[in-house]
Amino acid sequence: MAATPNVPRAVEMNDYVVETWVDYGARFPLHLWNHHQTIGPRTNNNLEGFHSRLNKELPHNHPNIYRFVQICQKIETAEKAKFAQICLGAAPQRRKRVYRETENRLVRLQERLRAGQQTPLEFLDAVGHLLKLG
Repeated sequence: MAATPNVPRAVEMNDYVVETWVDYGARFPLHLWNHHQTIGPRTNNNLEGFHSRLNKELPHNHPNIYRFVQICQKIETAEKAKFAQICLGAAPQRRKRVYRETENRLVRLQERLRAGQQTPLEFLDAVGHLLKLG
């Protein structure tokens, strides 16, 4: 890469990133990890929430299998009830305001990028500020 800093192993790091994540035929193709055009959740927070709930229900590290199955069934019953309510027209639980606002800002930034109102570097800088990355 032309902009590779002059530090030890920087070229090796760049090569790794490009070969693993970016190039055609990369180990992890772009569509698996790039969420630039994703609308909706970009994280696995729903899985983290499930894991948190499971840990609260199972307060010790090694429950017996029967207790584990019982808790899984309890969680499944609750989730089926939520799903049934949504199928019958109930509104799903709203995301927190801060996440809705962040999502809306990301969508607006993407629209500006697609419209050519921002360069990719300006877009990345704005996203970094929005997500408090630096």
